[in-house]
Amino acid sequence: MEVQVPLSSVMISTAVRGYHVFLLTWSPTIGDKFVCHHETNNVYDTHAMGVYYDKKLVGHLPKEVSRYFHFFTEHNGPEISGQVTGNRRHCREAGGMEIPCTLTLTGSKPTVGKLKQFIEGLKSSSIVILNPVATRHTIE
Repeated sequence: MEVQVPLSSVMISTAVRGYHVFLLTWSPTIGDKFVCHHETNNVYDTHAMGVYYDKKLVGHLPKEVSRYFHFFTEHNGPEISGQVTGNRRHCREAGGMEIPCTLTLTGSKPTVGKLKQFIEGLKSSSIVILNPVATRHTIE
C-alpha cells in the first residue's frame, strides 16, 4: 500500500562562499548540482552548512542563514539541494568572492512554512525566496 506524504518545497536564491579554499576539488560551472549538510566538525561556526559536490566539501552557505538551515535540518527539517546559477562574483556583505546558486529546501509543510517565515523576516540580501513548490512524496 502506498501512502502519499504531502511535502512542501521552497526555492531560494543565495550563494556558495569559501569555495576558493576548495579550488583543487571543485571548479564551479553553471548547472552543477550539489547538496548541503551540517558540517559538524567546523571549529569556526557550529551552525556551518557545508556544500558538497560529488560527496566532497567544496564551500559553505552564507553564515547569516546557516543557523536557520542547521536548526531545521537537525530537527527533521528540509533536505537541501542546490544548483550553480552564475559565475563567481564579489560579495558585498562578507567581502571576497561567492558563487550564485539556487537552493531547494524540501520537507514537511509545517517545517518548510516556518523556515519560509524566518527567511522572509531576514533583512539580508544573502537570501531571496524565489517561489514555493508543492510536491508529494510516495512511501511504499
